[in-house]
Amino acid sequence: MELPDFTEFLPQDGFKIRVDDVEGIDLYEDAEDADDIGDEDESPPDFTAHLFRSNDFNVSYMESESGGVLNWHTHTPHMYQINMPVQGRVEISYEDEEGEIHTTEAGPEEMIYLPPGAHNKVKAVGDETLKLYVIYRQVVVPQVQEMVGAADQHGRVNPGLEVDTIRGIVHERQHDAVDAF
Repeated sequence: MELPDFTEFLPQDGFKIRVDDVEGIDLYEDAEDADDIGDEDESPPDFTAHLFRSNDFNVSYMESESGGVLNWHTHTPHMYQINMPVQGRVEISYEDEEGEIHTTEAGPEEMIYLPPGAHNKVKAVGDETLKLYVIYRQVVVPQVQEMVGAADQHGRVNPGLEVDTIRGIVHERQHDAVDAF
């Protein structure tokens, strides 16, 4: 079978993203008092970054010592997540439609699926630094709190690489962190 030539239709550029070089974002920059985030033993995560965005999905990253938290927030109905710790441990809680809180922990070689529309909380736990990748659908507004103006975690993005995969257009690229190959 002869395959069609897509080179005229869609540029075929590959990129390598160096996670440690991507400029992070302060999720709680707009919070009135970031020290009041979460419970008594919790604080904002040490580092968060949007590594990649496309028409279909996003990849974000969180790094934190124990107690670093993305406080309770609610995803929109179409947004589900896969949470993959590659180092350390993460505790993820969500509230189901009947108000019951479900909590689990995961470490390397484990993944957590978080259902769409989940009211949830993500926390670094244990003795080792948490390094967590989060893969989720591309949605216009990921948190209900953003829609109603009540977000303590601002919806800002600063992706290492943002690609329109339909048109083959690179919209954003942090050149200090992303190399074409």
